[in-house]
Amino acid sequence: MNISSLQKQTIKAILKDTIKKELRSKTLIVLFVVTSLSMYLMYQVIKTVGGSVDGLPIGVVGNLTFNIMFWGINSLAIIIATILGAGSIRSDFKEKISYTLLTLPIPRTAYFYTRILGVWIMSVAYYLYSFVLGILFLTYLQKGVGGVWSYLTALVLSSIVIFIVLNISSFIALYLGQLWSVFSTFIIVILMSVSWGRFSTVNVQEAMTAFNGFDIIRGFFYVFTPHISLYSDLVSALLINDQPMIEFQKVNWLFEVPHLILTTGLMVFLIRLALKKKDF
Repeated sequence: MNISSLQKQTIKAILKDTIKKELRSKTLIVLFVVTSLSMYLMYQVIKTVGGSVDGLPIGVVGNLTFNIMFWGINSLAIIIATILGAGSIRSDFKEKISYTLLTLPIPRTAYFYTRILGVWIMSVAYYLYSFVLGILFLTYLQKGVGGVWSYLTALVLSSIVIFIVLNISSFIALYLGQLWSVFSTFIIVILMSVSWGRFSTVNVQEAMTAFNGFDIIRGFFYVFTPHISLYSDLVSALLINDQPMIEFQKVNWLFEVPHLILTTGLMVFLIRLALKKKDF
């Protein structure tokens, strides 16, 4: 489908409005400030301690400290994406501007994913800022810094998780209020995580031996939803493990990559179908 000049301008306008709306909410601004102050305090503490802590070089202490910080930031990814995704869509209905936006000369899917794109950009910008700030502080603490590629890879994987969670929370927000959308998204993400924990480390025969009723639900989520817990685990390995490649080598990428593409594509397809049928 060709996109006209007017449609492109409309999409750009909605994207800018989404970013401005997130900035006006001040949620991300508070996170930026808190993250900056936290990392600066870590930097000052490590710098004041001196050359070593319990026999560890200051560079090792610095890396360990900031890796823990990055792990904490990554742990907030799902929470932040859930709240921002649900809030971005739901606020359009609360402020009664969704009906105006839906009359614009763009498909409903374009409106929906433009909103998601704006929130995704802001969320990823926060993580990118955190990574860069941490690396800069580490550079002052020692000559050069290792693990830059680990941080960048972690950022990419976190971006995938954020995109998936944003799809879920934003879609649910089309039908439920913000609070219920956040709660429902958390339940779905928990089921996705539990399904990964149940089936990722056992073969089919072992799974069938101890099969129970709840495994039907877990099996459904394992087969038909993206394995976001896998990517969250890999991010944690990149940020806090000394040898993260060992974790990457354990993954069956010939299965996981097609599974990610197909399940994400299925999710987008179902969202597009629901958007066409929904009576706004």
